[in-house]
Amino acid sequence: MDGALFETMIKSGYQNLRNNENKINKMNVFPVPDGDTGFNMRQTLEHGINNATSTKHLGNYLKALSKGMLLGARGNSGVILSQLFSGFAKELESDGYINANELKSALIKAYKTAYRAVSCPVEGTILTVAREGIEGIKSQIGRGVTAQVALSMYLAEMKKSVQKTPQMLEVLQEAGVLDSGAVGYITIFDGMIKAMHGEPVQALSKDDEITLKSEVTNPASCFNRNASFKYGYCLEFLLQLLNEKTSKNKFSLKVFTEDLKRLGNSLVLIEEDYIVKVHIHTFTPEAVIAKARAYGEFLTFKLENMQVQHEEFIAKSLDEVAVSSDENLYSVNPDVKKKHKDLAVVAVADGDGISRILQELGADVVLRGGQTMNTPAKDFVEAFKGLDADRIVVLPNNSNIIKAAEQAADIAGMTNVVTVLPTRSVLEGYYALAMGTADIEDVKERIAKMEDGAKSITTVCVAKSVKDYNDAEFSCKKGDYIGFIDKKLISVDKNKETALIKAVKRVEDVYSKNAFIIMTGKNFTFNEQEKLDALLEKEFCEIERDFLDGGQSVYDVIVGVV
Repeated sequence: MDGALFETMIKSGYQNLRNNENKINKMNVFPVPDGDTGFNMRQTLEHGINNATSTKHLGNYLKALSKGMLLGARGNSGVILSQLFSGFAKELESDGYINANELKSALIKAYKTAYRAVSCPVEGTILTVAREGIEGIKSQIGRGVTAQVALSMYLAEMKKSVQKTPQMLEVLQEAGVLDSGAVGYITIFDGMIKAMHGEPVQALSKDDEITLKSEVTNPASCFNRNASFKYGYCLEFLLQLLNEKTSKNKFSLKVFTEDLKRLGNSLVLIEEDYIVKVHIHTFTPEAVIAKARAYGEFLTFKLENMQVQHEEFIAKSLDEVAVSSDENLYSVNPDVKKKHKDLAVVAVADGDGISRILQELGADVVLRGGQTMNTPAKDFVEAFKGLDADRIVVLPNNSNIIKAAEQAADIAGMTNVVTVLPTRSVLEGYYALAMGTADIEDVKERIAKMEDGAKSITTVCVAKSVKDYNDAEFSCKKGDYIGFIDKKLISVDKNKETALIKAVKRVEDVYSKNAFIIMTGKNFTFNEQEKLDALLEKEFCEIERDFLDGGQSVYDVIVGVV
């Protein structure tokens, strides 16, 4: 294997990664579920390839490739990938070409270099797979084994190793996926070996390639004044050490690492040629920046809000993300089971925002359904069978869906396992989850708390009338806004905010209530929210208000009164 062959191989590996980028993104749940592993690994490798110049001398090609990967490394997965190739390159820097034994040594050096770069290595990740891949076969690489055979053995061993990652990392098991970084690494080597066999991976067709482009997202739609902030920032930079600073404040990578450990996690640090590459997840980027600038100045700098990335990621369905098999890294593997639970929850929701909120409150599965789209019994049956739990609670969140959930339990033969709480609105389901939290260890007590939560909230909804309507108490024209309390028509107005205020005032003993949980629909604007907030403040100044972005399609706004 010389530099020319390796260049062909790595470009084929890159193309294989690019072709599967979205699938790898959708498997990304660790260390933060932000759906960018495939993108980060692809960008890192792309920067390396663009930095390398064609040459038959393998060591020279690898040196340029690895330096480009280091300078362009993105994200936790990209930085670790750059270190795997850095170790590989350093072992072979003087070699024009190599055989199987030299390849073995380089793959060992690769994983050891990557482990050293990570301050707190976690097993069940790309590190584990790279290590087990070569350690599992190194004794078999001897006389008569070619580099091509050795690399094929390495790939096969890594595919065995990646199947075990859900048993090593609970977050992978719960999501039902393999480690995305490990899958990305395997995807690269799969493409490299195809090129060794004379069949390099080709680019997707133009029509297919369009689907790889990231969707343009407005960050404000995922992160606004009502959002929580629990993931912090992803901070990455290249720090050029400067003599004028280090002469006064001597730089030590060990000391710098210990300082940054106190400021965040997912920490990866590399020092090379007086340049320090840092990747860290932190809630205090300003403190990290101050520590770094004591020694030098930034060559490159990237700061991303991981909460925004997470919200974008979970807004997309994970249904098509499954666990791999040896034949196909991206297909369903029914043998990998999700974590066993004493109690699991299946909920129904209409809207990405509602689905996200229910998942964050503890729903294991959220099915699509609502006022105009009843969830079929077969969807519930599939959800029940996909869970490993002693008890399953269903929150239908619509009176029209309760019967389908009950029938599904009967069809699945799981009436002794499934409990359907007859929640008639998504906010009844919301409050059931809020009251029956997962930290309640006794299952019966938790279900009772969920029942109490659902019963303790009154739901007020407003929607636009789709036709003229008259009865003894109300009349409305098509386009008017109508308010409901628990599905009973209670108010009419030309203005949606006024229709809601009128309806809320009809709630029994409303002025003695504690809080309004306000879920806005997909067409509810920020200005409308500001207006509604002001009206509620004026009329109910003593009652706490909490706005949630529900994204529901039928109701412009839903209010839970508790």
